[in-house]
Amino acid sequence: MSRSRRPLLPLGVGVVGALLLAATALLLPFDVRNSATAGYNPTLDPKRGIAVTGRRIAINYPNLHRIDLDLRAYTRAPRYDLRIHIRRAAPGASDVRVIPLGVAGDDIWHEKGDFADPFTKLHFEPIVDSAGKRYEVWVERGPRNRDDIVTIWSIKTYSRVTGRDVLGALLDNPPGTAAAGFVRVVLIVLLVGVVGAFGWLLGGVVALVISAGGALRAIDDQAGGRAPPVAMARGRWYTLSRFARWPFRPLPFGACRPSR
Repeated sequence: MSRSRRPLLPLGVGVVGALLLAATALLLPFDVRNSATAGYNPTLDPKRGIAVTGRRIAINYPNLHRIDLDLRAYTRAPRYDLRIHIRRAAPGASDVRVIPLGVAGDDIWHEKGDFADPFTKLHFEPIVDSAGKRYEVWVERGPRNRDDIVTIWSIKTYSRVTGRDVLGALLDNPPGTAAAGFVRVVLIVLLVGVVGAFGWLLGGVVALVISAGGALRAIDDQAGGRAPPVAMARGRWYTLSRFARWPFRPLPFGACRPSR
């Protein structure tokens, strides 16, 4: 590579890396949690000790395809046959998804460990037009579990979207109480700054590698194509037997007394 093109390589790598980062973040789909208080929708009223079998949820994004339910059972059964219903929160609305669920009794027993994951994850066919809508989620007990008590303590919901959808929703409804236009400008500047900083860092790494390679080649040229000799130190072996030969004389107890 000619010396005149060396400064252009880090710049090109940095620009391409920044563009790839932006394209990956905006176009690749991933799971995003719909906003809710503390990240989930609670249904338990701990003051009154009441838990219900369903709740209304609000969805921010399209393609709702997963719900996590904190199911709690209060009557012992080896296994529960349940059905989870999802329907629009509107009078006379019919179910949009019905998910059969068979779960072991120990997995949803109401007394769970402090570090145990209490949620049961359910995947279903995405609801494409779920953005900005409200749904009702409730659990139905099967025929052999009619007399059992099964409740829902909380619900988490996830949508399968791209970064472009998340960015669009964020710009349409920016957080905070400040002027919406000012917050949008700040968010855009921060996002562009992050992408630019990644490209600058990547270009800097490439420039450092090129500089190190040039320095090594210069050293090799000065040595006539041969690596310079390295001074070798003469080693010495130390063994346990050598230390075991040290004289050891125990100190009498009386020698520790202070003189009067």
